[in-house]
Amino acid sequence: MRSIVSSYPGGAAALGLALLRCSVAIPLLADMLRTAAPLWQPVGIGLLIAGLLCGFRARLLAAICCLAALTDAASGDGAATAIQLLDAFALALLGPGAWSIDALLFGRKTIVVPGRSTGNDPGIPSDL
Repeated sequence: MRSIVSSYPGGAAALGLALLRCSVAIPLLADMLRTAAPLWQPVGIGLLIAGLLCGFRARLLAAICCLAALTDAASGDGAATAIQLLDAFALALLGPGAWSIDALLFGRKTIVVPGRSTGNDPGIPSDL
């Protein structure tokens, strides 16, 4: 069984996930610029867009975008809303990738245990 911990893939997969984050954020930006709303709503959507583009808490923000797409499904264009929902759902499942703030904060780390041998032979002390 695989671990639930994200691996933050790099290389071409990281580029694909960065583009997926953009494909979730850009329609939100277009909707925000198209509609007139109270001041708090564009500020909240702007923070959501910035977090998605930077990859900060991307899984949580993508899940919020899924909920927003579900609530918008009745009033919006069916095909465009379905694509936004699928993109956000895929991002929530896959994670942000290596090119994100989440990868910097929670990515792979090296833990050095003091007093342990760093050589290949466990019987030889490291201070000799």
